[in-house]
This record gives sequence, C-alpha cells and structure tokens, in this order.
Amino acid sequence: MYRTTQENATDWAYSTPWWPEWHPKYSAVHRYAQYIIDGVNHWMTGYIDWNSVLDSIGGPTHVLNHCGAQVMVDYANDIIYFTPYHYAFRHFSRSMRPGDIALGVSTLAENPDLHICAVKKPNNSYAINMLNKAQEPQSFNIQLGDYFATIHLPANCVETIEIALPK
Repeated sequence: MYRTTQENATDWAYSTPWWPEWHPKYSAVHRYAQYIIDGVNHWMTGYIDWNSVLDSIGGPTHVLNHCGAQVMVDYANDIIYFTPYHYAFRHFSRSMRPGDIALGVSTLAENPDLHICAVKKPNNSYAINMLNKAQEPQSFNIQLGDYFATIHLPANCVETIEIALPK
C-alpha cells in the first residue's frame, strides 16, 4: 500500500545533484504552465501529458533517459510525491473544462514573464488563467467587452480569475 507524503516534491530537475546550479528554481514547472497557456492561445482542444507518473529517478522511459512527472513514485519506500507539475495541471484542469471555448487574448506590451489565456464557459462566465514567472509581482489591466479591471499577480504563481458579467 502506497502512502502520499505531506511534503511536496520540488521541481524534479532542480533537486537532482547532476543538474547545473544555474537552473532557476521552478523554471521547469513555469515552462509546463506556459505550454498549456500558449496551447490554449493557439486553439489547442486537448492536452496529454506523456509522463504523468514515473519512478523516483524519472523512469522508465523508452530511451533510458530521466524525466520529471506530475507524480513520482518511490517504490523502495512506498511513497508517492505530487510535484509542482501536478499542482499546475490540476489548477488548469479545474478552470478549463470540456465545452469551454478558447478566446483570443491580446496584449499591448510584451512581457516575457507574463502569460495569459482565457476561455468562455457554457454558463457564459469566463476563466482567465495567468502565469507570472517573475520573482516580483506584476500589475496589469484587463478588458472583457466593456468591462475593465486591474489585476495584481503575485510573483512566481499561476492564478485564475473567474468572471460572470451582468446580463
């Protein structure tokens, strides 16, 4: 019987002894979240994670390399770790569901640390998913139809706002 740990696993590549010290913490999970957001912005209709569950050293794989995954299983100690990939995927899975329609998102200023996608839900509400890869908070304005809001996004986070506009 496997047990889950109360401690969270770190970004798998960041915690391996052979990975370069310059690897910024959580850059891999930032990339993962950015792929999902960029995919929605390019009309992706589904997402499949090839390696959802791997062992504690990132295998097995068909080319005998080592990868990170949403869930890492330490078979020797009967422990299951949920990595930051899992929490990012879970976050997006809760805010974007089958039947949602991807919306075009445009920005006036390019910011390489800020990524945003939006969907319209069947109940006519909206979900706006945002990733801030920067180590400092970001503030920006959004517009949805005739409605405007200023968003304050904490550093190093994935967040979603859901909006139900008046009829």
